[in-house]
Amino acid sequence: MAGTVEDNLRCPACLDIFQDPVILLCSHSFCYVFVRQWWEQKGDQSCPVCRKRCQSTDPFSNLALRKVCKAFTQDSVELNDICSSHEEELNLFCEDHQEVVCIICRDEEIHAGHKFRALDEAARESRVSFLNRVSFLHNIVGSRKNNRDERIQHSEVIKLQREQIESKIKKTFEEFHRFLQVEESARLAAVRKDEEADNQRIKKDTEILDRDIATLSDVIKSAEELLTISGHVSFMKNFKTAMSRIQEVNWHSLCIFNSPLSQIDHVGNLKFHVWERMKETVSYSPVLLNPNTACSEMSLSEDLTSVTLLGKCPTSFDLEEWPMPKYVHGYVWGFPSDVGWRTWDVEVGDNNAWHVGVEYQDDDDQDHELRISFYDGKYICSSYLKKIHDPPMKLQRIRVHVDPAKRLLSFSDSLTKVELYSTYSKGHNYWKDYDESGLLLPIFYTGHPKMPLQIIPLRPRVELVSFDGKVVSSKPTKKKKKKKKKTRADI
Repeated sequence: MAGTVEDNLRCPACLDIFQDPVILLCSHSFCYVFVRQWWEQKGDQSCPVCRKRCQSTDPFSNLALRKVCKAFTQDSVELNDICSSHEEELNLFCEDHQEVVCIICRDEEIHAGHKFRALDEAARESRVSFLNRVSFLHNIVGSRKNNRDERIQHSEVIKLQREQIESKIKKTFEEFHRFLQVEESARLAAVRKDEEADNQRIKKDTEILDRDIATLSDVIKSAEELLTISGHVSFMKNFKTAMSRIQEVNWHSLCIFNSPLSQIDHVGNLKFHVWERMKETVSYSPVLLNPNTACSEMSLSEDLTSVTLLGKCPTSFDLEEWPMPKYVHGYVWGFPSDVGWRTWDVEVGDNNAWHVGVEYQDDDDQDHELRISFYDGKYICSSYLKKIHDPPMKLQRIRVHVDPAKRLLSFSDSLTKVELYSTYSKGHNYWKDYDESGLLLPIFYTGHPKMPLQIIPLRPRVELVSFDGKVVSSKPTKKKKKKKKKTRADI
């Protein structure tokens, strides 16, 4: 019977005998401290039990319940609440030693100069702090579960990407003869190896998250069991150990790393990489389009050398109203670290709206564009909107020449070799703020759905380079046959 009465006098939030109880309009009673804390966390005045909204922002004090709880507390002092040394009630808390003491212990030499607080006050604040930690643990578990689910979903995305890459690889290898099946198998194995590596990383992360979740769940379980302890003494005796266990938990979530499988590594310039065996049947593209930078309005060819606009062609183009284009970034193998300059040709044909150029970063990591554009029948260079001299005939091919070391970028007619624009035009260098350690990427945009921009392939060649870096020959050397010395018999 006593246990039933005591249970009815406990706050449903803090599970302790009511301290300063208040009653809500829904007739539920709580400790005032926990009601205010609940309302601050939720941002509204709702009951923690039935979730019914309260109109008043200041709950009514339950005086009758306060008197009953006070009387019950005075009459139910347990043996565990008595000091074993002085047989006095344990009603103080030593902050220096973090232990419960009686009034006689306070005056002993071992506690000289220490700071003491009322036990009920210290217990209330400790419970509030402990509840906050437990709530934080629940949030950590939720974060871990979300990270695990994202990794599992990313594994499915990788699987789809792997299937797409495999399809392109198989189609490329159909052009080769049977003796190249070994190369095809090697390429497929490379894709599966990357997929396996990513899956292994995801599996490892998932295992770590599962272990974290299990550990946190154990900590939460033990913490919640501690919260069910009604007595202040038992609670405070175990509080320090439990709080230390919570503080030892690693709060930092794993950084999400969702890297897509690189189509460039597996598909880009694929024919060129097998050219040593099939050089007569392949071509080499100096620039590849990066599919990870293409928006939904753009469609790239399977060999990543042309881009087409999806949709309707605009009837006219206005320099002031034309929206900022969404570029497709190009990728140049080893550029600009291995060789100082690069040149590539772009087939624009009869396309009446396009951009071709490069994007680079300055010393402050700010992005800049250097490009040549054509729209509304006008040729414009760069974002400086400088009109160039109109060529006598519409340009069909644009040659882009880039030399970062010399801060040189030039555009010319690929067919006539006539220069259209250069960053050194008229003595001005608009590329002087380029940071050589920053990014330098080709950019492409087409505004015509029926006229793609096509990167012109090159015929591959071999250059034999000596140890001092000089080019010996552009063709494979052939061994010279030694002349047979004429003997007296031949004569």
